[in-house]
Amino acid sequence: MGAGMSKRGNGEGSIRHNPERDRWEGRVSLGRNAEGRLVRKKVTARTRAEVVRRMRDLLDAADDGRETLPRTVTVERFLNDWLDNVLPGSVATITEDQYRQTVRLYVIPHVGRKQLRTMQPRDVTMMMRRMADDGLSPNTQRLARAVLRRALRWAEVNGHVTRNVAGLANSPKMSGTEGKSLTADQARLLLSYLADTSRGEETAPTPHRL
Repeated sequence: MGAGMSKRGNGEGSIRHNPERDRWEGRVSLGRNAEGRLVRKKVTARTRAEVVRRMRDLLDAADDGRETLPRTVTVERFLNDWLDNVLPGSVATITEDQYRQTVRLYVIPHVGRKQLRTMQPRDVTMMMRRMADDGLSPNTQRLARAVLRRALRWAEVNGHVTRNVAGLANSPKMSGTEGKSLTADQARLLLSYLADTSRGEETAPTPHRL
């Protein structure tokens, strides 16, 4: 955890089930920082086993003095953590629900198994091409890329990746009048994304780690 962070003590962690969210939550103490303040992290997941695994990653990283994500973390795991622990409170609840749906339906099925650190712009381009092959409109492809781009912007700012591959990927091409009109939900999601970008919210660093 950086200079001044002490090793963890035994038993400095807790796990509970949150019935309101139907999710497991874990809190772990990572020692004290240079100012002597206790550093604690919270992780959430759908299963208790996943919470335990994420807590172990935090503890191992703290003992090694690392500030980055585990090298083998997948895009799916990163996105689920981003949706649970970073996105809430930064957008309206209805927008958050749409982000979750976009990630679940379009992003994870195509690039979820990729390792976050080694994913390339081509992987994102191929995601959109496969979506097109499935009959999804260019607008839906753009929405998937926009949500992934926002998540990776956060990862980039916090030093988890060196570049935002979703921002480097080619945009889907429009053909004729196809995809020029958005549904109400799609329009709301795009407008929310653009508004956040214009306010610079994507680039504001947030202390967080899987």
